[in-house]
Amino acid sequence: MKSIGLTNRDIFNARNGHKIQGSEGVFGKLTGVAISEEEDKKISILKIDDTIYSGTSGTVYDDAKQLVENFREEIEKGELDVSLVSRTSKGGRTFYNVELK
Repeated sequence: MKSIGLTNRDIFNARNGHKIQGSEGVFGKLTGVAISEEEDKKISILKIDDTIYSGTSGTVYDDAKQLVENFREEIEKGELDVSLVSRTSKGGRTFYNVELK
């Protein structure tokens, strides 16, 4: 697991935290992020302000991976404003993303 700004307690409690799916519109400072690939599951954990969000959305995983790789310093300092958003495809499928503000 790759992680920035999350304690072991945060990671452990993520399974009981808020789900990314259904949390559209959440806005705040990204203070922690973690990603993990287990078998065929891609898991993302985000800490926005003091709330932990987790999920298995592939698009959120891709966003979180970019955040881990490119924004370490900003996340550690709590300087990155983000929003959770969703979009529905023409086929009716909902995709979730992390958007930088």
